[in-house]
Amino acid sequence: MTMNTDASRHTAYKIWLDELNTVPANVFFSTFKQFLDLIITENPDKIESLRDVIDNQTTNLVDSANKAVKELEKLLAKVEQEAKKEKIVFLPESDHYKQVKNGEIKVMGQDLPDTLYHAIRLTIEAHRKDGKLESFDNLLSVNDNFWYLDYAKVCEAYPAYKQFKDTKDDFEQKRTEEPWGVYIYLKWAPTFFKNVTPEQAGSFVRTDMISGLRRFILYLLTPDLTGNKKQVVKEETVYKITYTPIREILLNNTIRLAKPDFDSENDVTFDYLYNHPNQKISLKELEEQLKKSLTKSLHKIIENLGFRGDLKTVFFTVSQDAVCFRNPITQDELEKLGISKIKLP
Repeated sequence: MTMNTDASRHTAYKIWLDELNTVPANVFFSTFKQFLDLIITENPDKIESLRDVIDNQTTNLVDSANKAVKELEKLLAKVEQEAKKEKIVFLPESDHYKQVKNGEIKVMGQDLPDTLYHAIRLTIEAHRKDGKLESFDNLLSVNDNFWYLDYAKVCEAYPAYKQFKDTKDDFEQKRTEEPWGVYIYLKWAPTFFKNVTPEQAGSFVRTDMISGLRRFILYLLTPDLTGNKKQVVKEETVYKITYTPIREILLNNTIRLAKPDFDSENDVTFDYLYNHPNQKISLKELEEQLKKSLTKSLHKIIENLGFRGDLKTVFFTVSQDAVCFRNPITQDELEKLGISKIKLP
């Protein structure tokens, strides 16, 4: 069965919803599942567009979290170094963060910067109260003779964490609106059938599930407010590089291109370029910022980082004396480079 117009879909969906309101309880779940599968099958473009939007928003949050972790880990290293000078031998909050990062304690990846921030906060506050860790007074405030880590001061000194918090707040707000609302429903509804029997669910579930289905249908039948679909696709990100806190260079968060050694020439060079995307940076500026002379050419460093062939063409413009790291890459930018799809080396 294929429906060619919004009008015919609207009519069919109304009939299905009316039927769901009246079918006997013993066949409600099976009927609901059948209708949901048909609706998804009838709207492939809208479903694909929905998932693209969610993937892009999630990628932005993860990218922001990675930058925050990378920045705050520098502060954690200073705290641990100072603690060693003060002969503080046990930092439980720091150890807890490292267990979380290594996956020994499970939290969502986007919560990792907050876990790190609280590890730093609790460590500084506990030992500043003992008269130690005075070197972090610039990040502290005092209230009733109690020293505490000042969130605003940390955000000013480490802006990537503030950016992460803003991104996360925006992300949480979006999850209460469309398209996140229907996306969460779409993920939840099929799973519900696998885990709950009609007897366990009870009759109250019918109203909630029909209400969610009605919301999903409304989203599918609403014209795309962004306009022409082809234009939207051209402006969407198709390729993106992420530099993780453990120095993995990932393409679209899945394909690992390289993992430079810590503080190596490749590591510090890419770290700077990654944090200054879409800017022409001269070799002189790069060496001044890194406070070291590069022993390899910019071409060689980029190739060492896994950018060869199409990857190098798409993400870099490079000469002997300057470099520009392009990130992320939209469909429109890809077409301008004369490449339809990156061929991996």
